[in-house]
This record gives sequence, C-alpha cells and structure tokens, in this order.
Amino acid sequence: MKQVIKSIKSVIKKEGLFRGLIIIPLRIIQYLYYKTFKKRSFTVGGKAYPYFYHLRNATFLKERAVEIAIGIDLLNEYRGKSILEVGNVMDQYYPVPHDVVDKYEKGEGVINEDIITYKPGKKYDLIITISTMEHVGWDETPRTKDKFIAALNYLKELLDKGGLLFVTIPIGYNDDIDNSLREKKFPLSDVHYMKKTGKDCRWTESKYEEVKDIKCNLKYLSANALLVGFYKKA
Repeated sequence: MKQVIKSIKSVIKKEGLFRGLIIIPLRIIQYLYYKTFKKRSFTVGGKAYPYFYHLRNATFLKERAVEIAIGIDLLNEYRGKSILEVGNVMDQYYPVPHDVVDKYEKGEGVINEDIITYKPGKKYDLIITISTMEHVGWDETPRTKDKFIAALNYLKELLDKGGLLFVTIPIGYNDDIDNSLREKKFPLSDVHYMKKTGKDCRWTESKYEEVKDIKCNLKYLSANALLVGFYKKA
C-alpha cells in the first residue's frame, strides 16, 4: 500500500493534479489487465524470467518489467551473501537489506557517494546496477567523458572471487556508451540486447544491429532498447 501511495503522489507531482486524476485510474486498469491477462515471460541468455508488473512507475509499460525481474531473481539467489546496489532502484519494489550507493538520491540506509570514490573495505558476491551507469559522468556537471567505463571497471574490482556483476543500461540515452558499443570498447563482454516490441510492451532478445540506432524516449525517460550485461569474476 505504501508503494501505491508513493506511485500516486509521483504521478500527481509529474503530471499535475488534473492530468494525474485522469492518468491514475488508467494506470490502475492497465496494471490489473497486465497482472490478470499478461502473465508472460521473457528470455535473456537462454534463461526465462516472468515479467515484473508493478503500479509504481507503471513497470508493465517500461524496461523496469525486465530489469526488476532479473534483479529480484539474483537477489533471491544471493540472499544472505554480500550484495551492493549502485543506484537506489530496487528499494522501490523489493525489500533491500543490502548496501546501496547513490550519489544523489536521499534515503534511509543509502550511501550518498560517488561510486568511483566508494571504499567499502570489503568485497561483494553480487553487484547490481539498474539503469544507472548511463548517468555516471553524462548527467554530471562538468560532464566527464567515459566515466562509466572507470565506474564499471571499479565495480569489477569490488567483486569477490566468483562474484557477479549485473548491469542494465538503456540504449540511445548516453552517446558515450552507444559509441563504446559501436566501437567494441564496452568493458563487459557478456552483453545481451532487449528490444521493446508490440503494443503490449513485450521485450525480445535481439542482435546489436537491431537495436543500435534505437533512441530512448527522453520525455518519459523510458527505453525502447536495453543492454543487459553480466560479468563473472574468475
């Protein structure tokens, strides 16, 4: 219920009271429709996941349906182990007992620090960062070119032996990231691409050539194509 109230407040703050009172009932109807009639799954790297449908941020219409589904699966798998999240995202949808670093967002237990300077004094079994790396360096003043590369490489260093890094990044938002993919300089090799298809917002794994020119919807900060990356430390 708390998350539903937060969702309603978020819509009203973004759209205004009048539009909010129109959009909120529509979102509730859409949510119930997807939860009832669209119990589907998507596949990444040969593994199937159920879509994550939540009223907050209307995940059933956005990439969150994919990102949070994988995130929850990993949090359950690594329960009781050392976990770090970069970017305070999962807390909006799922209990978060792990470490969270977010440079800007305030919240209970959130460490407000640049990930580049974060010194935890320990290693992690799992690090997740959901739609956050595209902002690193890019949405900062002054803008720092390719800072995301340094951030991802540093996250690799924070992994314990056998640890896993899970990353999602929208395609078509950060030109530096898009160029690194085009030039094959992206710092992760186990990379998958998801493309939104159909009016009912299905996501299908696609080849890079199929997503490389797709742009992010900047008005609604919603991706039409998504990078899903993994790194396993030997």
